[in-house]
Amino acid sequence: MWRFLPSTPDPEELKELGRATREVLLVSALVGALAGLAAVVFDWSVFTLLELFRDFPLWTAAIIPPAGMLAAHVIMRTIGGGASPSTSDEYFKRFHQEGGVLGGKPFRGRVIASIVALGTGNMLGLEGPAIYLGASAGSTVQRRLPRLFGRIDHRLLLVAGAAGGVAAVFRAPATGAIFAIESPYQGDLAHSSLLPALIGASTGYVTFSIILGNEPLFPVTGPADVMVPQLAIALLVGALAGLVARWGASAIALAKRLSTRGPDWRRLLLAGVVISGTSVAVRMAADTSGVLGPGYGLVNWALEDNRAIWALVVILVARNLGTAAAVAGGIPGGLFVPLVVAGALLGRLTGELIGSNNSTLFPVIGIAAVLGAGYRVPLASVMFVAETTGRPGFVVPGLLAAVAAELMMGNHSFTAYQKKAQLIAGQRGGLGAQRAIEPLSSDGSDVPPPGGAPPARRPRRTGDTPISEVPARPAAGETSRPKLVDQRNDTSEIQQLATGGVRQSTGEVRHLTGEMKTITGQGQVEGPAPVEATELPAVESPLPPAAPPPTLPGEVARRGTHPWIAHDEGAATSDDEPNDPFPEDFDHT
Repeated sequence: MWRFLPSTPDPEELKELGRATREVLLVSALVGALAGLAAVVFDWSVFTLLELFRDFPLWTAAIIPPAGMLAAHVIMRTIGGGASPSTSDEYFKRFHQEGGVLGGKPFRGRVIASIVALGTGNMLGLEGPAIYLGASAGSTVQRRLPRLFGRIDHRLLLVAGAAGGVAAVFRAPATGAIFAIESPYQGDLAHSSLLPALIGASTGYVTFSIILGNEPLFPVTGPADVMVPQLAIALLVGALAGLVARWGASAIALAKRLSTRGPDWRRLLLAGVVISGTSVAVRMAADTSGVLGPGYGLVNWALEDNRAIWALVVILVARNLGTAAAVAGGIPGGLFVPLVVAGALLGRLTGELIGSNNSTLFPVIGIAAVLGAGYRVPLASVMFVAETTGRPGFVVPGLLAAVAAELMMGNHSFTAYQKKAQLIAGQRGGLGAQRAIEPLSSDGSDVPPPGGAPPARRPRRTGDTPISEVPARPAAGETSRPKLVDQRNDTSEIQQLATGGVRQSTGEVRHLTGEMKTITGQGQVEGPAPVEATELPAVESPLPPAAPPPTLPGEVARRGTHPWIAHDEGAATSDDEPNDPFPEDFDHT
């Protein structure tokens, strides 16, 4: 048992670990600051353009957004070199697959096109380009410093930059850090990137706040007291939000498919007509300016008193259609803020239908529910509500609504590049086993028997580790250590620098015996399990059998207890005798 406990760390290993960690965190702070500066420029550019068209007549809402979509298409074709309009999806793809460059023509085209499209009132969010800007900064810095980061996980600075971009554009540092490590997976987190994400989000937020201020996006007034009946209604809002987000995910998936099919002129024409009609509908129903574009003004509109039910319904439907049309038209932008707007409108609509006097509680709950379900980020959505409203009292109902919405969402998501929680190798055949990225331990089939005979090779099954990838057995005299399975392939190589390449993991591990054990510490399992006896082919021993050990004085060997003692064929076996723990000589004393 003791050989499975963690050994005393070597001072040199600790020194190497400290040096690598210090370098990564310092550079993560730099990357976060760069992401914050990029978010400042991007945010200022978009809202400066929006202010130019803010007080234009109503009929301009039918012309300016489609014109911005057409301009963005031309920019992507020329400056962007025909690149795809994806922004946050590029972060997810780069996170799960090493290689590729976030820069060059696609970078310039996506950034400029998103500024033009969002600045002219198209209904997408700023967080997509902000994530892309931050991730590009982190990827570029890590690529330019191969001496420092040649052996480090390629995702560390990528996550730090993305966290800095989200934290800056939303003025919410905790939201940026959690979103950066939660969004790449469904039901999992990139645990090894937590520290770089926290550092990058902090420096990105501070940089943005120094230049543009740190006022909350959605200042909420009114009582924040939550009673038990309101918690029950929060569950109802969460269920409705899950259905809305599920419908929205299907609509966005269809829009993404349409953005790559058919001639450009037909796609742009249809998308332009829908964008024009929905922009006019939103402007008329809200009866105020400043409600186009990302939609921050529309959220504040939904938080005010005296909103008609028909206006909420019209704006909710029109905004969702306008967002889908913008995606189909090939506009680079984010879907995070459209989910926020949809959640605020849905929550306010639910509050009006049940006759609630609180105009702020249910919109905030709706934001947490729709956002958490859309991107499968319940933690980030609740933290977003607490930070952007400045009212942590809404966290509990927001959590309940986010859980209900997550259950209603099923396996749908607004992005196709999220990965589910990785399975342990060998637990499932076929596709399930292929999801386990790197099996690091055997399944017990190669444990040699006590006699030293080679193990019998079992036939390979679909999804098994190839024979060439099976780890080598330890040399004679060496102590074998339990090896762990990396479930998500997100283990930081900072730890590997100091541990000799042994990956650390959390959750369940496959022991050398083939049994699943639970980790109780760093590289520690609860203890070895006995190796089950297996049927092996008879192998002739090259050496004669060892002589039996000498019998102690007064000891009499019972029948069947020692294999080297011959017995008469007709004698009774040990099964026929009573289970007496004492020798026969001591029965009658």
